[in-house]
Amino acid sequence: MKHLALLAFLVWPAASQPGGLRIISRIPIGEVQQGKLVRAWLCGDDLVLVTNREGELIAVDTARDSVLYRKTFPELVGLGGCTCDDQRSVYFSLHRPDAAFVRVYSLGLHGALTFKRSFPITGRLDRLVVAGNQLYGVGLARVGSEYVFLRRFLLPEGTYLGSPGVGVPMRLGAEPINVFAVEGSLFWHPGLKQVVYLPANPFELWRLDLNGNAIGVERPAIADFIAAPPGTSGNRDFLTFDRVDNAAVLPDGRIVVQVIQGTGRPRGGSLLVVLGADLRPTGTQIPLAHDMGYLLGASSDGTLYFADLVVGTSSIVKARLRF
Repeated sequence: MKHLALLAFLVWPAASQPGGLRIISRIPIGEVQQGKLVRAWLCGDDLVLVTNREGELIAVDTARDSVLYRKTFPELVGLGGCTCDDQRSVYFSLHRPDAAFVRVYSLGLHGALTFKRSFPITGRLDRLVVAGNQLYGVGLARVGSEYVFLRRFLLPEGTYLGSPGVGVPMRLGAEPINVFAVEGSLFWHPGLKQVVYLPANPFELWRLDLNGNAIGVERPAIADFIAAPPGTSGNRDFLTFDRVDNAAVLPDGRIVVQVIQGTGRPRGGSLLVVLGADLRPTGTQIPLAHDMGYLLGASSDGTLYFADLVVGTSSIVKARLRF
């Protein structure tokens, strides 16, 4: 791996990519270990955490376009998901052969992590979001005799509160597991004061209140989104159809959703779909250049963050909508 001293920031103040994004900066973070389930998350307005299942963590200060540190934390081996709350707590879900649990840290200056507590879970939690005094998570688990993909927990103890009853089937076709549901994503909508769950396919947004009740669903008509037809095998055909990868809420309430186009198209790629604060389409769709990577989230000033995690020097990209 490259030594941190070799890292420098590269700012492209006037750069843009086709379709309405202006790149603010691209922050090199050195090499990342491919094949280790590398993931990245935005914490607060200016900290990005990049990790892999081996416990390596790269903390990136995006306000200064620099890498704070690159360390290996043995206690984070098996990491699956992560999220941060507005009290500067960081939640890591860990999945190991003998146990699964959530470790909670307080976030200090320069990205320092101080362990606070942990609590056990069953199965996986790959997407996390904090809503008030609850932690919501998406990931496959067996609870009693049933499989579930969406759960919530009471904080700080981690008491299991059940699985919200969204109308997304657990089975798909002949497969025992609907992978499109298990690979769904979550976000907190501050305007609605609701958690929103999106399956990877079809394109629909399930609104959940703070009691875990599904109180509505929006199914916006997104031009050219290829939905999986009934009876599709999610395990076998997951990459064939378009899928929602992540979503971020802008300060004005608009929602930016990244769609990864399926391999069934002549040329795959990804795009951003912009929804209004009411979760309905605005008609804006922005094709993404290949080196933008994956949407991580949005800061309070509307900056969008992406992680371009590739072989060689990876980078964190900051961009703004141009309209």
